[in-house]
Amino acid sequence: LYDLVGAERLDGLVIQNLMCNLLDPDETRQFYERYRPLPIVSLGRLSMEGYPYVMSGGYEGVRKAIVHLIEVHDRRRIAFVKGLPNYRPHDERYQAYVDVLAEYGLPFDPARVAVPHDAAEAEQPDWGQVALRQLLDEQKADIDALVTNDDRFAHNLLPELQARGIRVPDDMALVSFDDEE
Repeated sequence: LYDLVGAERLDGLVIQNLMCNLLDPDETRQFYERYRPLPIVSLGRLSMEGYPYVMSGGYEGVRKAIVHLIEVHDRRRIAFVKGLPNYRPHDERYQAYVDVLAEYGLPFDPARVAVPHDAAEAEQPDWGQVALRQLLDEQKADIDALVTNDDRFAHNLLPELQARGIRVPDDMALVSFDDEE
């Protein structure tokens, strides 16, 4: 499939960062270089010399969502469902969570953070459900809100919450990032 893309068919290329998550920086550069002389823009990938990139406003978006939970909905026991490890957009969103807790004087409790064992687990379609079991059943977290790194996780959390008789948003607020409908 990648061999079908080239300068003879395209004027430029926008590469979504998820394509390169499993590649180290040298492999990523090799992947990008195969498409020279096309202009290339990377979405969300760390800066590489010679390639412009665009990052989402993940930190600020998650920060605003958590501030909203605290100020408007009086939520104080907020949990976070982490995503891909060592993936800058997800790390930034998690950092927003940590920063807002500190800013509002709320205690950071590791039991309120669901962490995938590895990138493969975070990519599983049921990671949201696994994360909820980790938070509630294994870590016995006392929570009144859940924040996730992306909407895919939230989509998986909602049925699991409903199956447990937890009403969203009455019993537990649920927010995520990515702006999917």
